[in-house]
Amino acid sequence: MMIRIPRLMRSVLPLSAVAAAVLVANAYANANAPASTATQPTTLLRGIPHQALFDVDFDGRNGIAVGAGGQIVVSGDAGKTWAPQPSPSPLSLLGVATRGAHSIAVGQMGLVLTRTDNGPWTVVKTPTTERLLSVDLNPSGLAVAVGSFGTVLRSTDHGASWQEATPDWHGLFASESATLGDGFRPHVFAVQVDDDGLVTIAGEVSMVLRARDALGWRVVHQGAVNEGRLDPSLFAMQIRRDGVGFAVGQSGLMLKTTDGGEQWAPIASGSTGLLLSVETRDRNVLVTGMREMRRSHDDGQTWTPVTGGDIATAWYSAAVQPEGSPQVLVAGQAGTILSIP
Repeated sequence: MMIRIPRLMRSVLPLSAVAAAVLVANAYANANAPASTATQPTTLLRGIPHQALFDVDFDGRNGIAVGAGGQIVVSGDAGKTWAPQPSPSPLSLLGVATRGAHSIAVGQMGLVLTRTDNGPWTVVKTPTTERLLSVDLNPSGLAVAVGSFGTVLRSTDHGASWQEATPDWHGLFASESATLGDGFRPHVFAVQVDDDGLVTIAGEVSMVLRARDALGWRVVHQGAVNEGRLDPSLFAMQIRRDGVGFAVGQSGLMLKTTDGGEQWAPIASGSTGLLLSVETRDRNVLVTGMREMRRSHDDGQTWTPVTGGDIATAWYSAAVQPEGSPQVLVAGQAGTILSIP
């Protein structure tokens, strides 16, 4: 069953893809619990019930996780231990990226925080007040942040200053205006900035767009709009250096690319639920979601559920594998970080 966020509700988009998923999942809950596997997760960090971690990123052994109410926790040992850091804003942080000496966190009301080395986080002015849901940057300083209602921002100085880099959404969706509504601007949930400056973004209507240096966007995948129904949204994406990548989203949607992100095709995920993050290394893939987690050891040809802990009752919205670690770290509900072998 496809899960659609009604047009009427778009002006009150929840904090993140995760919050949107929570909203619709209450109406379309999947009562079938996944089968058990032998692997058990290890809890590395757990907060209190009203906390939430929305994103986590690592560069080498140094990691940052961000969440509700401006929560920031950092690790210097590949995620084994975590320590809180003060945020200069009480607004929720929904995305984070770290590369070398530079780190960027984004969130509500167009909030962008930057940090250099181990210095304090500082607020950076941006040209938007829309929620920013994801951010990525490369070693040369190119950073891209994406968010609600088609928001795309671009920085060339490691996040110190930002300019709009919004695609021509009207040109892309004009033919569907009767269904989508005038001025349709899809929410953009995921972004990846490659080392060579190629930027890939993904979001509503199963769309995937690409642009060199975030300038001159082109569509490489777009879902259908049939009889008032939209194809599912994509919430997360990762493309490996060998050209294999995955994008995941609503209704168990999973797309795969084998040519570096130019062409995408659906594959069977074994899920009908809300898939919120994906992490892939070599031929191993881990996907997290709402009350489920799935893994593949053959690049998505077959999938097995991961259980244990609170996986069957909680949501996990971010996954990352620190360099050199055999563990994948996932972050989510109640400020929890789990280690998955």
